[in-house]
Amino acid sequence: MQKYDSVQSLFKSFPDTVLLVGNGKMDNQGEFIDSYECVIRFNDFQIEGYEGDVGTKVSAISFHCSDFTLPHTKYMLPNFEKYVNKTQLFTTSEIRGNSKREILHIQPNTRLLNVSHPYMNESTARLTSGTSLALNLSLFFNKNVHLIGFDGNKTGHYYDPTYDEVAEAKKAGIVGPAHNINYEFNILKNISNITLI
Repeated sequence: MQKYDSVQSLFKSFPDTVLLVGNGKMDNQGEFIDSYECVIRFNDFQIEGYEGDVGTKVSAISFHCSDFTLPHTKYMLPNFEKYVNKTQLFTTSEIRGNSKREILHIQPNTRLLNVSHPYMNESTARLTSGTSLALNLSLFFNKNVHLIGFDGNKTGHYYDPTYDEVAEAKKAGIVGPAHNINYEFNILKNISNITLI
């Protein structure tokens, strides 16, 4: 596996079309997902036992944070330990304190927020790592970005139907859901080279 020294060089290496696989519910999409040359997955995704639904290909992994000493991030450690020597790992979050050097960091991008702001109805809306990544790849690296497994409702991860985004947000000290998915979908729908599947 080739290792990259910056997220910019990693993103430039991606093919023209990239598939981002979220952790929302998917049924019988495995063959379709694996047909893509480049498949990016997120956080604590699960493959074993779900191959028919979510496929097996992993080209790179995006973590929402690389400081696994934080209480609400430790659930990602098994995937970090499993894949750190197999594929490229990166984060769309700003990192402070103790971080994993094996994870490339996307620097905070003020221009990214300026681009997305006209499509948002509230200035305080936060972007999920999936939305931030899609915008980075499509707007600044001219990639065609397809997204699957982003159901817009956060009713549960395909491997954990009891997942509660509000409870997860509380662990991180956030009141209410961590993100307003409806606002984010409105952003994504207005970018010509982003496709929601």
